[in-house]
Amino acid sequence: MAIILDTEDVLGTTYLGYLARSLFAHIATIYPSERIISTGSVDIQNLASDINSGELPAQKGLFHQKKTIKWLQQAEASAFISFKRMLKTAYPIKQVLIITGEKYLGNEKLVRSATNIGIVSEGLNQLFIEKYPDLRTKSILIDGIMDNSAPDY
Repeated sequence: MAIILDTEDVLGTTYLGYLARSLFAHIATIYPSERIISTGSVDIQNLASDINSGELPAQKGLFHQKKTIKWLQQAEASAFISFKRMLKTAYPIKQVLIITGEKYLGNEKLVRSATNIGIVSEGLNQLFIEKYPDLRTKSILIDGIMDNSAPDY
């Protein structure tokens, strides 16, 4: 089984890259038997040599509905975690949208399409609850992935 972390177009030197690496490390710790796969070139695989990880190379049409089911079946995916999209597929997979900033709260269509939502800070969580009080049960505060040694971006 595999957990897919959607890191396409995420640069490792950015705040989002730091969050992706932190999330990757925490997921790998919590689910050691799961294979962790990233969809982009973020250098998250180099976090630890004992983490079962891999990378899916960019493929034309990777996130288009016809190819998505085949791709998820090949990876034996159990979860898809993304910072910017939800998959439109009938494949039985748990999907999580990670909200990292206030600008992402403005994309109501995306937020409402998410089956699970992770929010990276208490302040952002308060804004989320104010804007989407009906979605409160779909969200979870995941500020635990941050640590005191986080670099300033």
